[in-house]
Amino acid sequence: MVLCADMSRLCRSLSDLLDTVTIISKDNDKKIFFIKENIWSDVSDPYKKAFFQMLGVLAQLERDIIVQRMQEGRDFALNNGVKFGRKEKKLPKETIISAYKMGVPMSKLAQDNKVSFETIKRRLKSWGIYEKTCQNKIIKLPIPPPIEWVVSLG
Repeated sequence: MVLCADMSRLCRSLSDLLDTVTIISKDNDKKIFFIKENIWSDVSDPYKKAFFQMLGVLAQLERDIIVQRMQEGRDFALNNGVKFGRKEKKLPKETIISAYKMGVPMSKLAQDNKVSFETIKRRLKSWGIYEKTCQNKIIKLPIPPPIEWVVSLG
């Protein structure tokens, strides 16, 4: 016997619910009891199976409505200027910029300000100071021998 608080807590969709019940109830003596719905996962006859599936559809609908309302709440908050996430740590902008321009490594700036290297890099980018530069280096490789030499030596 498996106890489950709520049908929607066991699975996210009706197909997942049916698959889970099928796997658990492969043996005839194993069943799931759903406490909130006060039913057993008995799918022995078509009527019980249909009722169980209807409850599964309603649990999936409930879950989908919760997700939709949460998304609407997030969208409403974003449109009204609410910022999500941690607050940014205040850093001495001018000090960091001048030190970076003087050639102080970002790792040293991060260590001195007790933040990560990525935080310094992100701030310098947002301040328009840091841009990733890629220096094209020409690497001289040895010229391979002609293919007929390789064949004749082999």
